[in-house]
Amino acid sequence: MHIGMADLSVFRFARHNWYGIASGAGMYLGHFLAWIAASILYAFQLHQNASDTAVLPGPLAYRACGWAGLVCVIIAGWTTANPTIYRAGLAFQAIVPKRSRFVVTLFTGGLATLAGMFPAIAMKLLGFVALYGMVLMPMGAVIFADFYLIRKFGLTASYAEASGQRFNWAAGLTWLLTFTICVLLIQYGGIQIFFVSLPGWFIAVALYLGLSGMYQNGVHESLVFRRICQVVSWLALLGAIVPGVAYLLHALDLDTAKLAMMVATVIWFVATPLWMGRQQGRAAAES
Repeated sequence: MHIGMADLSVFRFARHNWYGIASGAGMYLGHFLAWIAASILYAFQLHQNASDTAVLPGPLAYRACGWAGLVCVIIAGWTTANPTIYRAGLAFQAIVPKRSRFVVTLFTGGLATLAGMFPAIAMKLLGFVALYGMVLMPMGAVIFADFYLIRKFGLTASYAEASGQRFNWAAGLTWLLTFTICVLLIQYGGIQIFFVSLPGWFIAVALYLGLSGMYQNGVHESLVFRRICQVVSWLALLGAIVPGVAYLLHALDLDTAKLAMMVATVIWFVATPLWMGRQQGRAAAES
């Protein structure tokens, strides 16, 4: 979440850039001590009943500290949930801008509270946090590279705003390609979802700088580039069809067919807008 710049919605009110140190230190120290405390509580639970291996924050804290432990768990949840609910409220307000921030945030918090009452959802939280952290991560890398690095390569920061465009293809493709690479690393590279975001961040930075160089220098406008994208688009379309047919003909195993079709689909979604979108935009400008 942090390398995905999820704190920016809160830090926009900060008067100094070093205020971010408070969040970083608090999260590191807080989580470090929280996991150590959780392991001690779990050891105490096993000492009382070796067969009780359930890892539930509330019962763990209650057995060790009684009602004081429950209060600590609830307050700890609030300290994490409040800024997250505020961020989510801002995101929903962008979808319904006519609604007040108070109403949208209250609705978001109520919905999250309702969902948290069901163990089937709450106990899946760790995996879900890892997933949406991975989804956020590429855009955090884009923000970092756009603010700190891109000018060092002779490129323009905030290019969509500076050029008056509504969409930055370099940022969009960076997110799509990085997310796809991370999914492939999880599925076939043996990397767990909890750890893939760290290498993914460096991949996203490199992709954004490279794609920005192409995008801002007009490489994507050339006829040769669009023709290459056109050919790649057609080949990717075939790549999404042929493996399925090959599987039905028993010429390819299912896992290989699924992997080939997924890769071909991602390539198609990247190549086709670069071919057709730029061509249509150029035709509209000339007319």
